[in-house]
Amino acid sequence: MQFKSATISLLGMALCLVTAAAQAPQYRIVYLPPPPKGGADIVSAGAARFLETGSAKLEIKEPLRIYNAGTLESLAAGQLGATESAEYFYGIFAAGKPLGWARLRVDASGGLRLGAVTSNAPDSNGTAPVLPLAASVDKALKHLAGSTQLQYAPYEVRLLSIIGTTGGGPFFALWLKPSAGADLIYTLDQRFKPAGINTEQLYLTTEFMQWIQPVAKQRLEQNRQQPASPRGAPPGR
Repeated sequence: MQFKSATISLLGMALCLVTAAAQAPQYRIVYLPPPPKGGADIVSAGAARFLETGSAKLEIKEPLRIYNAGTLESLAAGQLGATESAEYFYGIFAAGKPLGWARLRVDASGGLRLGAVTSNAPDSNGTAPVLPLAASVDKALKHLAGSTQLQYAPYEVRLLSIIGTTGGGPFFALWLKPSAGADLIYTLDQRFKPAGINTEQLYLTTEFMQWIQPVAKQRLEQNRQQPASPRGAPPGR
């Protein structure tokens, strides 16, 4: 009888564990789209030419497809209008430290061409890089993979490029596209960013647009007030 009682107790504990597991929230990890075949080799060769790699072995991270967020006009109208570009973003690391990042373009025939390679190293004056994108993306992906804010569906991660909102280069964010449910935007840490934005924060797309729309409107108005450059003269002269 004691053996039978012990068996029943063990079965009861097992059922309790199964029930608890079934009731626990199911969080899904983020995932990346399949990379272009041979892309990492092209990026690695480019990094060896353009970056100070030292003797450490290069680590080329899995790429993100780059999407363009549309024009200032479309953003000012409240439309994200994200369209797929022909480019991939690759983070470049060595000995666990970010060296830089590269763009890889896929042409109409499926061929691969290396685009810009950007260093994450400080300049000669010791100033931090303008856009430490490799480090920012890697940090964000590690955070999101374990985030309890991502529920119910797996999310494909895309790199969203938002032009014209900083007065300089693009502002980048991660676009999380679920298999079902609402899209999310995760803002990346970067040196230059539009006024009022909270970086390293997760937004619903609707929340993100409530912030980006007035920024786009303001930028458009500033552009309209700037005097036109003389014909044939480069801007700023």
